[in-house]
Amino acid sequence: MIRAYHKDGWRPISGYGERVPKRVDHEERRRQIADALVRAAAARGLHATGMREVAAEAGVSLRLVQYYFGTREALMLAVFCFNLLGDGLRDIIDPRMRT
Repeated sequence: MIRAYHKDGWRPISGYGERVPKRVDHEERRRQIADALVRAAAARGLHATGMREVAAEAGVSLRLVQYYFGTREALMLAVFCFNLLGDGLRDIIDPRMRT
């Protein structure tokens, strides 16, 4: 606990410096990473594009890409679902992709 000095002396300050959890739109984050795969694959080709390059293109860590998609194949499936099939059919094919 942090104490602050006032004319009355030291008193504890509650809540100072506590972290506030960020609200993350997981669906938007998945789309951001999937779009990064499309951009990276357009530049180098799909077979030459790795997860690290996708993470760098998306501006996130490699671990975050792995958290959302697990494998490169799952990431490619997500790109296919996001871009070609649409939201309704995506939920039927892979319900785990829901937030």
